[in-house]
Amino acid sequence: VWQTHDTHFETHDAHSYLFGGPSMVRIVLPQVDPCYDGTGRTIMNIKPYLFFNGTARDAITHYAKVFGVEIPPLMTMEDAPPGMDLPPERRNWIMHCELTIGDSGIYLSDDAAANSPAMEGASMMVSLATAKEAKRIFDGLAEGGTIRMPWEPTFWSAGFGTLTDQFGIRWMVGTDEAPK
Repeated sequence: VWQTHDTHFETHDAHSYLFGGPSMVRIVLPQVDPCYDGTGRTIMNIKPYLFFNGTARDAITHYAKVFGVEIPPLMTMEDAPPGMDLPPERRNWIMHCELTIGDSGIYLSDDAAANSPAMEGASMMVSLATAKEAKRIFDGLAEGGTIRMPWEPTFWSAGFGTLTDQFGIRWMVGTDEAPK
């Protein structure tokens, strides 16, 4: 008998049935679920990985300013193991960065081959508690970019808009604040 709500299962040992009668084997297993931390929250998370063609450092600096977060340590292509054949002008490009924004994070990197295509078919979605804060983020991300849908109230939210930023990353910005 398997019990998924508790920490044990019981089974009949087939070998004992064949050679001497039934016996019950009880195995106690610790309750381990790699997806939850015991509070009901998931500890698995999904992070987008944004690629740039030599502008990751500028994007990281811009996003840190817009979202009001610290710039974390940056791993550059120069930090790569020996033997990675890189043109000298790409050695200072970003190999990896994790930018923490609120309870979320995004990974950012330059494409060492410098042929990362423009972002299509997906957008980064940012949802903030108030329309005022969401509009500030929208305006910051829109600097030097292209507004695809202007910031405005909608039937589902006090404000929402979409844009492609100056680095080619598509963003959707909204608020959880109800429409008025």
